[in-house]
Amino acid sequence: MSQKASRKKPVVSMPIDTIADASLQTYQGARGSTLLSCDMCGEPIEGEPAGRGLLIWTRGERDAARREEPALCARCSTTIGVTTLNALNVEEEEG
Repeated sequence: MSQKASRKKPVVSMPIDTIADASLQTYQGARGSTLLSCDMCGEPIEGEPAGRGLLIWTRGERDAARREEPALCARCSTTIGVTTLNALNVEEEEG
């Protein structure tokens, strides 16, 4: 296998419109970064994320639920979606 064949091809993602682009830039600026990275694999994400995870947790009985939506690259977003769909199908078949 040649070196060219073994390199990963970059995933190119771009905002749908200027409002989405401005929103992304504001979000990134608030976080102190100009480049997002995938929460699962750590690969840099150019443009808009391919998807977002959803994490919800609480600390203690009186604490309100906290929510976070980390950015995901195309590969991880697809992998999580397909795995979840497969798990739901298995649950339906088993009863």
